[in-house]
Amino acid sequence: MFTSRSFLGQILLSWSCLCICTGGNLLSQDNPTAAPKPVYGPPENIIYIPFEDFEDVFENEDASVVLPYSEYLELWALKAAADGADKKPVEAVITSASYVATIEEDIARIRAELTINVVGKPWVEVPLEFGDAAVGSVDNGDGDVLLRGTGDGTYSLLFKKQGEQTVSLELTARVVTSPDGRQIDFDVPPSAITNFELSVPADDQEVEVRPRLVQLPVEDGENETRVRASLGATKHIAAAWRPRATAQPEMQLLTSVNNRQAFRIADGLIHTDAWLTFDVLRGKLQQVKVSVPPTCRVLDVSASTKVQGWQTEESDDQQVLTIDLLSAVDDEVTVEIHTEQKLDGQTVELGGRSADGALHGVHALDVVRESGQIAISHGDDLTLRITEQAGVVRIEPNEVAKEIRQPGVLAFKYYNPELTLTAAVAEVEPRVTVTQNTSLTIGDDELDLLTELSYTIERAGLFELRIELPDGVIIDDVRSAQLKEYRADDNLLTVLLSERTLGSVEITIEGHLELDEETPELTLPVPEPLNLDRETGTVRLFADDSVEVATDEESLESARPAPAPPHLTRGGARLRAAWQYTNRPVVIPITMTRKPTRLSSSVATSIDVQPTRTRVTTLVDFNVEYAGQDTFRFTVPEEAVETLQIEAVALSPTSPTLKQQTPGDAADGWVPYTLVMQRDVLGQQRFRVTYDLEPGAVMIPMAVEDEIEVAPADADEVGKTNPEREPAVDEHSDSPAEKDVTDSAESPPANDGPEAEADATESEGSDDETRDTGDVDGATTASETEATVDVEEAVELEVDPHRQGLTVRIIRPLGLEADDTREATALTRVTGEVQIEKEQSLTITADASGADVEPIDVRELTTLPKSGAMAFRYRKHPEDETIEVDITQARYDVQEVIATVVSRRLVEVVLSENVSATFRCRYKLKSTERQRLRVELPEAIEVLSVLVDDTEVRLEPDPANATGDFWDTYYVKVAREGESDEPFQLAFQFLGKVNPAPFEGGFQGKVVLPLPRIGDSATAAVQQTRVVVWVPRGYALVGDPAGFTQLGTARPLRALFSGSLWSPPGEDLDQWIGDVGNLTMEFPTTGRTAYHYSHLGDAREMTVVWWNTLSYTLLVSAALAVIAFVLMPTSWENKLGILLLILFGGLLLGLKSEQVAIQAFATARIGLLLMLVLWCVRGVLGLGRRMSPESPVAEPEKNEITATVTPAVVPPANMSDHPESD
Repeated sequence: MFTSRSFLGQILLSWSCLCICTGGNLLSQDNPTAAPKPVYGPPENIIYIPFEDFEDVFENEDASVVLPYSEYLELWALKAAADGADKKPVEAVITSASYVATIEEDIARIRAELTINVVGKPWVEVPLEFGDAAVGSVDNGDGDVLLRGTGDGTYSLLFKKQGEQTVSLELTARVVTSPDGRQIDFDVPPSAITNFELSVPADDQEVEVRPRLVQLPVEDGENETRVRASLGATKHIAAAWRPRATAQPEMQLLTSVNNRQAFRIADGLIHTDAWLTFDVLRGKLQQVKVSVPPTCRVLDVSASTKVQGWQTEESDDQQVLTIDLLSAVDDEVTVEIHTEQKLDGQTVELGGRSADGALHGVHALDVVRESGQIAISHGDDLTLRITEQAGVVRIEPNEVAKEIRQPGVLAFKYYNPELTLTAAVAEVEPRVTVTQNTSLTIGDDELDLLTELSYTIERAGLFELRIELPDGVIIDDVRSAQLKEYRADDNLLTVLLSERTLGSVEITIEGHLELDEETPELTLPVPEPLNLDRETGTVRLFADDSVEVATDEESLESARPAPAPPHLTRGGARLRAAWQYTNRPVVIPITMTRKPTRLSSSVATSIDVQPTRTRVTTLVDFNVEYAGQDTFRFTVPEEAVETLQIEAVALSPTSPTLKQQTPGDAADGWVPYTLVMQRDVLGQQRFRVTYDLEPGAVMIPMAVEDEIEVAPADADEVGKTNPEREPAVDEHSDSPAEKDVTDSAESPPANDGPEAEADATESEGSDDETRDTGDVDGATTASETEATVDVEEAVELEVDPHRQGLTVRIIRPLGLEADDTREATALTRVTGEVQIEKEQSLTITADASGADVEPIDVRELTTLPKSGAMAFRYRKHPEDETIEVDITQARYDVQEVIATVVSRRLVEVVLSENVSATFRCRYKLKSTERQRLRVELPEAIEVLSVLVDDTEVRLEPDPANATGDFWDTYYVKVAREGESDEPFQLAFQFLGKVNPAPFEGGFQGKVVLPLPRIGDSATAAVQQTRVVVWVPRGYALVGDPAGFTQLGTARPLRALFSGSLWSPPGEDLDQWIGDVGNLTMEFPTTGRTAYHYSHLGDAREMTVVWWNTLSYTLLVSAALAVIAFVLMPTSWENKLGILLLILFGGLLLGLKSEQVAIQAFATARIGLLLMLVLWCVRGVLGLGRRMSPESPVAEPEKNEITATVTPAVVPPANMSDHPESD
């Protein structure tokens, strides 16, 4: 800016000097030039238009302009004046003109007569232009017309008076002679009516006038040719004339012909296209005659000039085609002829005339010479071979005339139509190859056939394909992209194609062959395509496992075995064999043997133990192989009949439904059930059997003094179910089962929740000792006690108040018994699994017995879900054995579980210098609440945003609101798609108030910050809390709030330059709490210092202590500055002592609170720095004075009037005479 101003000043200074130097000269000039007068135009009107609307106003054609009416009249007058200035009035009009030209040798004398209507005031000027014609004289009769020359060939007529006047002009023009004749041309003035008359002194002249609109009749005189024409309005007239006939004598016509013929043999016809170019050597050609073979039919005739007509005339050995031209031709004309004839025989003669006079092509008549070319082509379904030729020469394709040039033609040229060209024509036989893939599937009563034929047709196309069918094959469907229709008659399948097809054709044939159960032998039906050059094929045989297929390889004809991958299937049938062949006939005999039905079963039993009942659900799967059956049987425990439900489970959309279920008579506690399906089943059939059982009481022996002895025989029975059971029970000790139940009821597991209960149950169920024991030691059900325990003395039994028990007998599948309609079908294998599930408040023990049942881990289950408390498995279940599961259950005491767990809580507070504060609270929690969640927030708040995950919701106030002062209760909708054990995130942002108001006067104070809480202490728990407080600059939070720990790193060295001592923790808050989405409102923290605090567990509020760092810094710095000035003259020992005393006080303060001590150091940093600087400067200056030479001491002035005697002062022994300089 300074540089630009200096430059501008220099320019102004230079301009001023220049004006001063030249001012005298300017004043001394004489006769100064007068200033030009300003030119005033029309007054300017200023229109103000907004810049943004500029284009909308001036680019819009429909825009309107508003102006005063007086201005509009002025504009209209100016417009009218401008239009009048451009138009000139019409003063004269040439209404008609007549020109009569007479030829005199090389000069044309033209008399022009113009009729002019003069309407203007004299003198009126009419311009004229005659070009190369010269004006000889002008005559109007009364002498009131003057002719004035204005330029080369241009004139003007000047009229003295008005009205219609006639002017006669004599013109002279030159006659131009050329090889085409003689002609004249000249310019004329345009008029509405123009007539022209020409007189040529010669007979029989052909006259042409341009322009000529209408020619008028006129009689010729003797030795004279006259022409009269009406030309209309024109500026130029030209006339040419020549004799109509030459003087030469008429001579005989002489022509030659260049003949180009194209023969195409296709579709049983011979198409001939001929182009004959007649070259007129002498005379004029008015009529053309052409000879055509008598067997040809003329299709069309055309020529390069207009044809008047054509006709044919039959002759003995030819047709004569006569073509009349519209006008005679004296140079060259081309005639185009198109004919066709049938193809007879295998030999054809193309073109020329044979020795016996037979004509075989199109040739010209009455010509002196004929030469030309012959091109031969044929259809794709024919072959052509030249067998004889004479008088022709084979030429290259590039020598062929363009009219007959085609790809692949045979071309010849000839110089005389007496030629011989014979060709042998034969139809092209198609070459057909096919690849056949035949798939045969053996069904219950028929053999399904699927044949895929891939034809390759070469050389010539085909319209139909024929296939021979084996005996007994019935065609179901034929598919192909080129198929039109198909017919199957007498073992012959005819496939008609939509058009002549050349290339690939894909055909799919579906059919079947009925089988006779009494005839196990069969020859595989393989369709045979006919009229082939080569065939390759593959035959595949599919059958299910119920059919055994055998083939005698010695009986095979033209077939050899091919690989048969067993994984290939078709409609549930497996590939059993495959063959390949390359020739016919193909014979593949097979022998079929059907297997009997094989039946196996698997049972999956799920036992759901509840406090009052037990639901038993059994999935009985029958696997039917080889042959289908519709009847199934199994036995059900008699105690389950009352609540029994049986249903058939559809494993596929085509699974049959249950038709009938019939129970049998009960025997030995079992009831047989017979189930009949709607149709035979082959494969897997599943039934679901469901019933309920009620648990019974568990009897335990009462405590007696004598030992209970078990008889040896009874002990063996007991050992079957519980080999480790003790024969006696100590009467003074509690049974282990009682201890187990008591402990489980009084001492809940350490881990809360259903997962802990499930773990405890699994541990109980998986315990080896429990698996081997049918019940807890010393306890048994009432039925077991009566059956297996026999004591010598009477033992009193009592009901165990803590436990219940029941026995579940597993359903046993049965085979089919023989009757009149079927044979017996035995079960080949029975396997099963047992899964026990329980209600969460129960503890159970279970033992399974019978067959080879064994306990397994629930993760080993294959049919049932891999869950539950216990699991068993067995691999066989004979009909004479029973598999039982004995279950004893006890109930847990109900323990309340906390519904909501807040794993992390983050509260951020932005404080201002008044009572208002901005809060942002974020929570990461799990809750069993699915609808709404209770929250407690400070009263009198303004809610800015509430988010559940990424969804914004609204707070619903609690009508009761019984939390007390300063707190309000709300509800938040927490409906979500996830499970209850999946964590979700909750966020609040609101404006609230803090009490007491922070930063109001004084040096320090306290602020109580409310911390919003989810739920209450009984229903919600908080694991970890973090609080971040932002305070304005000039204030600091000091110390650790009660129960909280300040996070971050103290950096005392930073206190020397700024008041911020604490570095925040490196962990990002968003990462710590997890991403809660984008909050709808901003959180202003600019210009504030953050303090981070951590707390384990829940906290309702947090009290922080604040310092006014500015006030404290001024106060402490002023105090330290005073101390520094006071101690400046003292020794360094005193100064260091003061510093050590300050340091000691800071250390004592740090023992109480490290944060307070560090903040105090930051507050006193300026005073301490000033103190050290002053003392150091003092020390450096004192050291300089001691190093300089001692200056004389001035004696004090004596008072002449009085003299004061000062007594001597004796210094102490430890003081020197001179004070020590600093």
